[in-house]
Amino acid sequence: MGDIKALQLDKSSWDDAQVLMSRWGRYGHYDGTCDGSFCRYNIELQSPLRRLANNRFGIYLGNDLLTTLLYPLILSVEYNGPMAELRTHFAVQDRVVQRKSASFWYVTPRTIAAAGEASLIAVVRADSHAGGTNEWGWEQLADHPYFVVTRPGGCTFCLMAKITFAMDTPTEEANRLLSFNLSCLTDVLPCKYLEDVYPPAEAWHMYDGAVGGRPGDPSWKWPGTESRGDCKVPLFARGREADSIISVTALSETTAKDQAEESDRALVRLDSTIKGKIGRSSGEMLDVGLVHDYESSKRRFEYPMTTGKSFLLIVPNPDLVTKKLDLDWCLIISDSPEARAELTRPGPMSMQMRVPDPEAKTFVPW
Repeated sequence: MGDIKALQLDKSSWDDAQVLMSRWGRYGHYDGTCDGSFCRYNIELQSPLRRLANNRFGIYLGNDLLTTLLYPLILSVEYNGPMAELRTHFAVQDRVVQRKSASFWYVTPRTIAAAGEASLIAVVRADSHAGGTNEWGWEQLADHPYFVVTRPGGCTFCLMAKITFAMDTPTEEANRLLSFNLSCLTDVLPCKYLEDVYPPAEAWHMYDGAVGGRPGDPSWKWPGTESRGDCKVPLFARGREADSIISVTALSETTAKDQAEESDRALVRLDSTIKGKIGRSSGEMLDVGLVHDYESSKRRFEYPMTTGKSFLLIVPNPDLVTKKLDLDWCLIISDSPEARAELTRPGPMSMQMRVPDPEAKTFVPW
């Protein structure tokens, strides 16, 4: 893990990557080609007991008789652990390290887990975006602008945290997110909670009250849920998460109300594209609107949808840019040189991979 943390995104070279590949070659592999132009390399480690249990039918031992003789030991391993797998990954493009990730899978012994064997899993991945384009992600970025935390909804055998951090994350923060409690492998008492395996999860209370989740403060709320109406997501984070940013001028405005919501709309002229591509030409007219509840509308909005004013529209998905465009109000910002500078802050966050990661959307890492 020290070697993986030492790899600096957009800085470490192909030569640095080759040093790791040489050091960990016994446990590493890659698919397809691997050279300075592009290489995606994986290093996989299993605890001896995990490897033994995974190959109970002689694949690992290579001898049916020996497997039969040792079968009581293998059963003991499965029921008493510890068993674990650690996987790390990095990708090189144009002779520079552009991605890295790590995952730790720890199986609690069946004598500890109240409902039988349970897997405690943490997956940490770097990407060009932190994943803030959905509502839940935006709320989190108000509290921690460099990463987003999610968990699977249908995993019946595990408690799992998946963390995606952006490439512009400060090194100290990235290394904190890439920290697992590997002493779970050697401590006399097995680890029981997800927070034991992955200490950063202590602050998130992802599984309060569940088997394998440490009991927490019942009054705690997810980061950002109290600040959405103030739109505290930093501009640089909003710009990083957007695939496209456009400049527009408002030509007219309307406001409609019903029992629960207000809908603000404006006819705007597309002036220019600041970031990305949207498939629209300068001078085109767009019907731009947003919907907000009355509670948030009581607060001071970041912008007035005033006729004649210029705005920057942050578009999470360029496919959304049609003649009628609806955006979260945090994505409509008064145009100014300062706002443009923050929204288009240079850095590695815009780097895209020519060869997509086949497991980028996979929750369980294997």
